[in-house]
Amino acid sequence: MNENILNYLNPKIEKMSHSKYNKICNDCFELNPQYVSVNNAVFICNKCSEVHSTLGDNISLVKSINSDTINENETEIIQRGGNFRFNQLLGLYNISKTTSIEIKYKVKAADYYRNLVI
Repeated sequence: MNENILNYLNPKIEKMSHSKYNKICNDCFELNPQYVSVNNAVFICNKCSEVHSTLGDNISLVKSINSDTINENETEIIQRGGNFRFNQLLGLYNISKTTSIEIKYKVKAADYYRNLVI
């Protein structure tokens, strides 16, 4: 998708989406992800957002950064995280960025991270 035609509803989320690490999907590394997992505070692509949606909102609350309302509390959560911080913490537990979505977000380290950003 052409980044110039995106319709961001939340300027703070838009700014974060342009950062070096958030410009690629946290899971498959596709450019310009259009979704965010709010409680994991990571930016993800459409394909990966579908997998995240199957995990349940307690593990991954998925919102479109272009069409869903992201409230102030959710914005603050996302600002405390980001793709780099998520992967940095999981790396401390030897969990690779390429670990499958179904495993990566269900490990205790990911739960610990969610509690840090919320």
